[in-house]
Formats: sequence, structure tokens, C-alpha cells
Amino acid sequence: MFVRKNLTFRSILVFSGGHLVWLVLWSVLVVALYEYAGAEWLSIPWVPLAVIGTAVAFYVGFKNNSAYDRLWEARKIWGAIVNDSRSWGAGVRAFVTDQFRKEPVGEEELRAAHGRLVRRHIAWSYALRGQLLVPTSWEHVRQNRHIARANRKRMRWIGVGLYDDGDSARYLERLLPAEEVRHLAGFA
Repeated sequence: MFVRKNLTFRSILVFSGGHLVWLVLWSVLVVALYEYAGAEWLSIPWVPLAVIGTAVAFYVGFKNNSAYDRLWEARKIWGAIVNDSRSWGAGVRAFVTDQFRKEPVGEEELRAAHGRLVRRHIAWSYALRGQLLVPTSWEHVRQNRHIARANRKRMRWIGVGLYDDGDSARYLERLLPAEEVRHLAGFA
């Protein structure tokens, strides 16, 4: 992802330098064979090339569009979860009262109940976040082993995914009662 305002020539070389070198060498080899070695069989008619190029452009365009749509849908859903969580927290403070009780409850007990409910919901949010960041086996089924290995290395470097960084456990221990944390540990 590009986060700077400008794209330098150096950054382009870093991303595509290796591919650029072998593509230039391959192109020089093909042109040299065609022009100087008399390899006429290397010529390609333009009509099939244009048809295939147009078809590939449509295919890549649709794939890119659907990938962006999935990303945007995920962002909308996560934003809705965050907004609903905020609304839920406000609702807890507004609706969890002692208004309809025969015996009034102290303000400190109400605050403790509010805090317990909100912390439980925050723990759920962190547990959901941790679950959504774990890569599934079907995401990389078609990739070669070296690509999957590079993805695992990249995820370890970024700090997300294949190994437990302890964030979720720390939040759960801080936000939930110890008995419930022990119970949840049985599912991990």
C-alpha cells in the first residue's frame, strides 16, 4: 500500500526492478533472434493478440473490481460493528438502571454492572479481531510453497496472523473474570 503523496523512481525500481531486468533481457533476446538469426516463426499476428489482450483486460478489470468490492464491504461491516458497539455502550449506560426495581441499587453497583457489560463487549471485539486476522487454509491453496512461505514470513514480520502475539489473551484477561478466561482457554 502506498502511503506517501509521491511515488519516486527509486520506489518503482524496488518494487519492479527484478522483473524489469529479466523482461528487458528476454525482449532483447527475442528481437535479436527475429532480426539477426532469421527466426521468422517468432512473428505473431496482431488480431489474435488484440483479442486475447482485450479479453485479459476485461478479466483483470472484473477481478480487480470484485476484490475492491470485497474490501469495501469488509470495511463497511467492521465500521458498522464499531458504531453498533458504541451505541451498545451508550445503551447500557442508559437502560441498565434501577428504575423498575423495588429496592434501589447503589450508584457504585450500577457503575460496576455497566463496566462489566462494556468490558465484556470490548473483549468480544478483540476476540473477533483476533479471529478475523487468522489466515485460513483455503486462502492460499493455489499458491506455490515458496509464496506461502513468504506470506508466513511477512505475517510474522508485520505481527499478524500465524502466531499468537498475546494481545487477545491480555485483553481477555484484563476485561473478563478469571473463571471465564480459563473456560475460554479450553476452546483455543
